[in-house]
Amino acid sequence: MKVARPGEGLLLDLPVVGIETLRAMREAGASCLAIDARKTILLDREELIEMADQAGIAIVAK
Repeated sequence: MKVARPGEGLLLDLPVVGIETLRAMREAGASCLAIDARKTILLDREELIEMADQAGIAIVAK
């Protein structure tokens, strides 16, 4: 799960999810990425979603 740390300033501690995150997850055999929808930066969103679909990794945001 990628979330900001409680009590930390959001300008300094926003989690970032990108292609490298998914590559590491795929290599580890992970099947789901849970993120905080309002406090996570998605890099290359379209490519990220396509890559997750191809790898069988679900992205869940709340």
